[in-house]
Amino acid sequence: MKGNWIANILLGAGVLFIVIGTFHAYAMSQIPYGVGMQGSNIDQETDWRQFFFMMSDRFINGMLLIGMAEIIRVLYRIKHKKVEVVMPAGTGTLPQQQVSQPNEEPAQQASEWKLEEKDVWKIYELYAGSAILELLPSQMYGYCVVKLQTDEGTKVKVANVQAASAEEVDDPEIRNKIISWYNERT
Repeated sequence: MKGNWIANILLGAGVLFIVIGTFHAYAMSQIPYGVGMQGSNIDQETDWRQFFFMMSDRFINGMLLIGMAEIIRVLYRIKHKKVEVVMPAGTGTLPQQQVSQPNEEPAQQASEWKLEEKDVWKIYELYAGSAILELLPSQMYGYCVVKLQTDEGTKVKVANVQAASAEEVDDPEIRNKIISWYNERT
């Protein structure tokens, strides 16, 4: 990643720490035994308890460095809006028949705008448990009308898509203004 060099350095240091720590733990766990004279070979035995004790320390420290690198990488992606959206299985593409664009004349809309694909994904995340019948941008920029099918029947909701994730509008003045606009359209 071009501008994320700190995360790359921490990731490399973590992997290096684990690899070098494994070799170091193995070398330190070798125990010489036997009496040898000058020039003779002394046999060595591996103390596996000492190896795993030292290796666990190196492994945990390496994983902490890798974890910090991943945290920095996620924060970098959030800062630069490169967060990947994970959708439920079987929803690989957006159902285009459910997304409708306004047929209003520009004189009636305060500013003509269209829903972008990322805004549609935000709405689908917000109302994941409901069937969306209609989704259309309102006359106010950043707000859209969502018609839902629920157990009680159809409901019309107003959502704000200007933030990082869509939110249902709580302000009664804005909600009533947009819903009355929607009712005049139909």
